[in-house]
Amino acid sequence: QYHYVWILYHNRRFDEALGLIGKSIESVPNFAHGQAVSGWVFRHLNKKAEAIEHSEKAHQISPATNWITANLAATYAKFGEEQKALKLIKKIETDKNQYVSPYCLAQAYLNLGEINKTFELLEKSVEDRD
Repeated sequence: QYHYVWILYHNRRFDEALGLIGKSIESVPNFAHGQAVSGWVFRHLNKKAEAIEHSEKAHQISPATNWITANLAATYAKFGEEQKALKLIKKIETDKNQYVSPYCLAQAYLNLGEINKTFELLEKSVEDRD
């Protein structure tokens, strides 16, 4: 079900994605990945309150998961909370114990308007076959 939500998301079927992941969250509220994906979709729908709520909830559940932290940073960046975003990005970039996809970090930099850094990370993602 979780993977199907990503397929719906990438096909821009956001309402269907939210409906499906919402059912998962209702049955398992502490499903960090579900909360993060909801935040990701709401971010792309420009729904600030919902995007921040779900992204923060995911990070509260799983603060050591760097892709979830990157998702929260991207959400903060998109909605003008640059200092919060930069603090999280710094945490990720200095964490030597856990890998984070350059693609996930690129999302944060994109929402900060850092286009050169975004493309640098996307190129690295392609090189890494990530």
